[in-house]
Amino acid sequence: MNALEDPIVLFIKFGSEENIKSLYENGIVYLNTIEYFQNLEDKGVRGDKYEGTLNIKNYESTEKLRLEITDTKTGDKMDIKPSKLQLRHYDPYPKGNLYSLYCIKRSDFLNTDEFTIDSRVKAFGSHALFIRGTKKFIDKLTSEIEKLNMAYKAKPVEYYDNEKTNEQINLFQKIQEYKYQNEYRVIVQNNSQEPIKISIGSLKDYSEMFALDSLDDLKIVANRKK
Repeated sequence: MNALEDPIVLFIKFGSEENIKSLYENGIVYLNTIEYFQNLEDKGVRGDKYEGTLNIKNYESTEKLRLEITDTKTGDKMDIKPSKLQLRHYDPYPKGNLYSLYCIKRSDFLNTDEFTIDSRVKAFGSHALFIRGTKKFIDKLTSEIEKLNMAYKAKPVEYYDNEKTNEQINLFQKIQEYKYQNEYRVIVQNNSQEPIKISIGSLKDYSEMFALDSLDDLKIVANRKK
């Protein structure tokens, strides 16, 4: 199902009260580097050790597999028979900038009229901005990126089983552990390892700001036309 068949009905941006208020009132969008998120140590909330992965190979059978590890200083060798093995190739210095949003798509209401936001998102900050004008927001953001003469891609993240997959991985794929984040990404090509700050103007006419302590009391219900 593509973006036209499965439109995004709501974006949510989580963060500190200061940052969410800045986005709400002035449209300040901050795109940090991909390298920053790769190296971020926050117990796996935003930081992802798999960020920048290019390829994953899982060996289902290791019966005939042996690994020889050599100490380059002493020349000593160690022979290991692994019970499980995953080889991962990744870019240690990924270039580009990243902006993430929580997204709710039409398909999220295929089998239900009510959508529940996983409470783990509270780890992202104290406040949230609910953006109703999803197309307007993305159009404004990408327009400003284009003014910087930078190429970009924007779409929802796909989630995969890192213990079973054997394929090339791109920046719009993340391991299933993060599926609760319902992430939408804007990735900007940038050879400079520097954050990008953009202003898209006030979002007051198409968004609402909430404190996350009220999240448990919030219901997102589909209003289906008869």
